[in-house]
Amino acid sequence: MAPILGLGVLLGAVCATAVSVVETAHHGRELANRLELLEDQADRYRMEWDKLLLEQGAWSGHGRISDIAGRRLDMEAPDPFEIVTIRQ
Repeated sequence: MAPILGLGVLLGAVCATAVSVVETAHHGRELANRLELLEDQADRYRMEWDKLLLEQGAWSGHGRISDIAGRRLDMEAPDPFEIVTIRQ
């Protein structure tokens, strides 16, 4: 009777191990899929960030600011001889 009981315990342990391996493999696949989704999202955020940096550079360029100051505010750069430096 002891060999049959030992065989039953061994069979139960093998089945438990098999179920554990299947669950672990499934969990690993879920984590790999989640990682891939997050990496794709990070790539999209990086591309958006690069686009925003380029846009910021275009909107804040010296030529554009000078153009707006001249057209909208009727401003112009002073003649270099009209600039006075004050020292304390």
